[in-house]
Parts: sequence; C-alpha cells; structure tokens
Amino acid sequence: MLETQQKTGSNNLYDGQFHRYKFLFDNFPVPIHEMSVTNVSDAIANLKAQGIENIETYIDEYPNFVKELFYDSAIFDVNDAMLALTEANSKAYYRKNFETILGEPCFQFFQAVVISLFYGKNRLSGQSQITTFKGNKIWIEATAMFLSMNGEEVINCTFKEITGQKLKDDAIKLINDRLVTGTFQEHLNNLVAALSEAFDLPYVFIGVPTEDGQKIQTLAFSAQKSIIENVTYNLSKTPCSEIYEIQQKVIYSNHLDKVYTENNTIQIWGGKSYLGYPLLNKSGNVIGHFASVGTGPIQNLDALQDVMELYTSWASTELERLHARQALKEKAETIKTQLDELNQKNQKLEQYIESNMQLENFAYIASHDLKAPIRTVISFSQLLERNLKNKLDEDGKEYLDFIISASRNMRDLIDDLLSYSKINSQPIQKLTFPTEDILAAITTEIQTTIQEKNAIINYNNCSTEINADMIKLKQVFQNLITNAIKFQESNIQPIININCEETSTHWQFYVEDNGIGIKADYYKRIFDLFQKLHHKAEFEGTGLGLAICKKIIAQHGGKIWIESTLGKGTTFYFTIAK
Repeated sequence: MLETQQKTGSNNLYDGQFHRYKFLFDNFPVPIHEMSVTNVSDAIANLKAQGIENIETYIDEYPNFVKELFYDSAIFDVNDAMLALTEANSKAYYRKNFETILGEPCFQFFQAVVISLFYGKNRLSGQSQITTFKGNKIWIEATAMFLSMNGEEVINCTFKEITGQKLKDDAIKLINDRLVTGTFQEHLNNLVAALSEAFDLPYVFIGVPTEDGQKIQTLAFSAQKSIIENVTYNLSKTPCSEIYEIQQKVIYSNHLDKVYTENNTIQIWGGKSYLGYPLLNKSGNVIGHFASVGTGPIQNLDALQDVMELYTSWASTELERLHARQALKEKAETIKTQLDELNQKNQKLEQYIESNMQLENFAYIASHDLKAPIRTVISFSQLLERNLKNKLDEDGKEYLDFIISASRNMRDLIDDLLSYSKINSQPIQKLTFPTEDILAAITTEIQTTIQEKNAIINYNNCSTEINADMIKLKQVFQNLITNAIKFQESNIQPIININCEETSTHWQFYVEDNGIGIKADYYKRIFDLFQKLHHKAEFEGTGLGLAICKKIIAQHGGKIWIESTLGKGTTFYFTIAK
C-alpha cells in the first residue's frame, strides 16, 4: 500500500489513518496479497465497447490477452502472514520471485477473476495447489475481492491453507472409490494401499493377535506400495503392543527408532514415526489394530488421524463381522456333524418305521381278509354248540369248545394287533427349518440314482423356514422325487421342479416332473394302500409310498392331490399347516 500511494502521489495518505491501516494490514493473521488492476478494468471496458459478449470465447482466440494483463498488474503489497504462508524471506524477495514461483497457479486464478469481473461479479473463491518459495507444495483456498482505493482499482486476495483438509478429502475419496466392490479381503487390501498412497506412507497394516496373544497375524499389509500376504510378527517390544495395553491410539510423531532400539524390523525399515489405532468390538474389547509406520516425521498429522479414525471404525465393524462369520462357520461344521449323527439315527428310525408299517399292513390284511371268516367260524361254532352240545359225547364237546376258544383267541389277537398298529401314529415332532435343507440332504443321499438317470432337480423359493416334522417331511419329498425319477421313459432325461408358496394358513408345495403321467381315473386310488398301477416287471415298488405321504401330510394338517397329463408329466401338490 505504501508504494501504491507514492505512485499515485497521495501524500496525505501518510496520516494516522493510513498508518493505522498499514499496521493492521501487516499484522492481520490472514494471508493477504493485493494487486493493482486498473489495467484490467480498462481492458474490460474496451472489450465491451467492441461489443464482445462472451469473454471465454475471446480468451480462446487471444490467449495472450489475460497474460498481458496479469504481468502488467503491479503487486501492491503482501502482509506478513502471506510471507509466512509462502515461506518468503521478505516482501522484496516475494515481488522479485513471484512470477517464477507462484506465477502459473496465480495466473489461473487471475484469469478466473477477470472473467468474473467481465460479468460484473466482484468476488470469487477457488482452490489451487502452489509451491512455496522453499519448494513445499501446499493447497490454498483463495478469495478475491475487487476494490476501488483512492483512484486505484485493486484485487484483494485472502488465502487459507487447506492442505490438511484437501489431503483428507482426497484420501477419503480415494479409499471410498476402492471400497465400492470386492470381497472382505479385497476391501482390507484396498484400504491399506489407498491410505499408503494418499499420505505417502511406506507401511500400513491391519493385524489381529494369534490365539496365544504372543504374535500378530496381518490381515492386510501394504509395504512400499505392494500388498504382502500372511505376515506374522512378535507382538512384544513393538509400538503395537502399547495399543493392546492401553486400548487407545498410540502416536510417535518422530524418533520411533530411538525408542524401539531392539526392534530389528523398525531398525531395518528406518521407522521414525508410528500411528496406530485399536480395533474394538461392540463390547469395547481390542480385537485387532490399524497402524502405519513412516520413515520420517508424520506430515499432516491431523488429516491422517481423521482419516484413520474414520476407517478404524469401519475396519472394527468389518473385523467383528469376520469373527461372526468364522463363528458361524464353526457352528455350521458342528451342525453338519450333528446332522450326520441325526441321519444315522434317522436311518434306524426309518427302519423302525418300515417295520411298523409292515406290522400295520399285516394288521390291515388280517382285519379285512381274516376277521370275516373267523367271525363265520365263531358263529357256526356257537350254532353247533346250541343245537348239538347235548348230543355230543365228551370228546365232541371238548373239540367244539376248543374250536370256539381258538376262534375267539384269533379274533382277540386281530383286535389287539390293530390296536397296536395305531401306536405308529405318534404325535409329530415339529422343528423350524428351511425346506432346502432336506432337499439338499435328499439329493445327496440319492446322488447315485440321479447320476444314473442323468436327472435334473431344481428347487426355488424353498429357503423360507417352515415348522414341521423334518424326518417325516423328508420322507414325503424323497418318495415324490424318487417316483418322479422312476416313472419315466428310458430315453427321456428326468427334470423335477420343486417350489413353495406361502398362504395365510399353510405352506403349499408342488413337485413337477416330465414323466409318463397318470390317468385321471387313478388320481384317488394311487394314495390307497397296496395300489400299484404297473406290473412289477415294469416298475418296482410296494404301493405304499403315496399312502405314507398322504398319512404324513394329514398329520401335518394338510392335503395332497395331483394334476397329470399322460405322456407329459405329473405335478403333486400338498400343503402343510403353519
């Protein structure tokens, strides 16, 4: 300002008011750079007088237009804060080297100001990266304001260093862009690699303690811009051990190698700085750590801390999910073992059920094929006893009594046998499970048959959990699936589709095949005991399977029915009550 006032010859500005402004300007904490731009106003007025309406087009045609204005504009003044920001030794040094050091980024901003002034906007803000007079790259946010001061037109530029915020924003964007897709492991690798790149850190890693707590196994490790897998190191005598001891972040901004002189890795790396954060589960326990090691003092510590704190929270959540998945995997293996044991018990139970079914079938035959003639024998024996007992000798009477007694014993035996067979209808044992579990078990158990017939089994919408007797429902599906494979032309590949739909009161299933089909006359008969529609030479079986299905489904409060077309296939429908 002093030079400007001398140039304009306004000596009266050396009064107290000016000196007060000059004092405030020099000591104002915000960096300020002022330029005389009267030439800019004159040039803009000239363009408008020529009828120029779009200055951007004009600049494209005459690129030297703005450059000439820029280099013809005189620097009014810079304050001490601006000298500190740009690391200039003095105002004279600043003016002398301004074009060489700060010229290009300032020119770009100057051009934006000229365009704004052309359209009548006297204020403009923007961001740019500059190199200080000592060669350090920093990001600044500049705000330019157009002013008229005692006959001079001035651009007053205030600056704010935003290197840390810019670095933080760029790092977050870089990391987020790389975490959009990929597996959990890829996410961890991308996180350490992106943090290393954003802050120029040679070593960034995420680790968890081994079961004995003596060592660290890295989940992701970026070393000198490369991802290294499966790194293990001793936890003791490392800055990482402090994280587990105090359960808080650990910072060494410099001289890490002087503190951990016995740590060979730190010495080999030339580690000077360290920043590490604990990974915590929901209970607040340390389950891992997220750390970086630098070969020099930590630069932009605040920005680095903000970014690492942000992704420490993310990594803690992801790591806890990993532990949960591992626990689920172990639980799944336990369940598989239990299922194997259950399958063995199930086989024994099926043998028991089959034995009981045979007993029930025998009782059925006995009740219908034997009971009637036995009643006849008893009736005629009683008739003989009434009419001939007095005419028979002792031997005859004894024989007659024996016949009557034996017939009655046979009748009682059949009645007891029928009563015993009803024990098979025990209460169902309901469990909650997805149908796809038993379908998967069935396809595994009949894999040999599936491969022999080259069968295809599809099931959809079967992941919803239902409440039923798993063993008995498995028997239903197995009967229907094996029938669908069996009752098929030899030159046709069996294709079975299984689906489930949910109603307000039931689950409804269907098993659809492309087999030989069934005549409508037999739709009801096929569910009765011992009903076979084909000779044994054509298709093996006892005729009990569908009867068993019907009884099990009835126990579950449902019903079973079919739709079929000869030569094209059959669909069995059944429901299970909720």
